[in-house]
Amino acid sequence: VVTAITELDAGVRAIWAEKPIAVSLAEGDSMVTGCRKAGIKLAINCRRRWDPWWNQVRSMIDDGTLGRVLQVNVYQRGELSHNSHALDLARYLAGGDGKVAWVFGDMENDETVRGEDDLGGRCYLAFENGVRAYVRLAYEESAAWIHDEADVMGSEGRIRGLNNGREFEWWRKLEGARNPELYRQLFPRPQWISSDGVRAVRDLMRCIESDKEPNCSGDDGLHDLEVAVALRESHRRGGRRVDLPIADRSQRIISSEDIRFPDLPRAMVGNVPI
Repeated sequence: VVTAITELDAGVRAIWAEKPIAVSLAEGDSMVTGCRKAGIKLAINCRRRWDPWWNQVRSMIDDGTLGRVLQVNVYQRGELSHNSHALDLARYLAGGDGKVAWVFGDMENDETVRGEDDLGGRCYLAFENGVRAYVRLAYEESAAWIHDEADVMGSEGRIRGLNNGREFEWWRKLEGARNPELYRQLFPRPQWISSDGVRAVRDLMRCIESDKEPNCSGDDGLHDLEVAVALRESHRRGGRRVDLPIADRSQRIISSEDIRFPDLPRAMVGNVPI
C-alpha cells in the first residue's frame, strides 16, 4: 500500500495503520522508509498512546511526579505481535523514546517458538535509559488469565492501571517518614476526556499542520515488532540475552489474526466469534 501511494504520488499526507505494523522486519522497514521519503505521517494503532488516562500517567512521568522511573510491569492476555499494545505500553511508561537495548525472552511453548506463528511469553526488557520492564503475555493460558494491568514504579511513588485502564491508583512517598512508606492519593482526572480514536485523529491533524510525529509512529510500531522478534530469538538461543537492533531483517512473526482469518479484512476481524 505504501509503495503504491508513493509511486502514484496520490497526495496522501497521513496513514492510520493497524498493529502490528507488518509481518516481517523488512516489510516494516519498507513502510517506514517509504512514508518518510514521501512525507507521509505514519501512525500505528497502539491506542493507549492516545488514551487520556494513560496520557495523564505519562505526563506525571515526564514532569517528575514519580521521580526516577525504576521498573515497569505489564500483564495482559494476548500475543507478542498481534497484542503489541502490551510491549508498546511498557515502552510508553518507561519514559523518553522507549528504545529497548536488549531483552531476555521465555516463551510459553518450545514447539511454537521454532516457527513463525504468533506466541505469548514472559518478557524482560532493558531500555537505553536504564529502566527495566517485565511484560507477561498469556496466550496459551488466556482462558485462565484474568489480569490486565500495568504498574510503573519510581523513586517517589508508583501508578497502577487496573482492569484494562478502567481504574488508576497513585501511591506517593510519605515525606519525613523514618522508613520509606507510600500512601494513596487521588489520581488526577485528565483535563480533557475524549475517545482515543478522536484523539488519534486530532493528533494526525496536528502532525500534518506542525510536522510533529504521531504519538505512536511508524518507528514505534517497527520497534515493537523488533522487540517481539528479539524476545522469541532469546528463547530460541536458550534464554540468552539478545541485543537490538536485529541484523536479520527477514525474520517474521505471523500475527494470530492473520493465521485465523487470512482472507478477512482487518477491520472485520473483531466482529467474528473465535
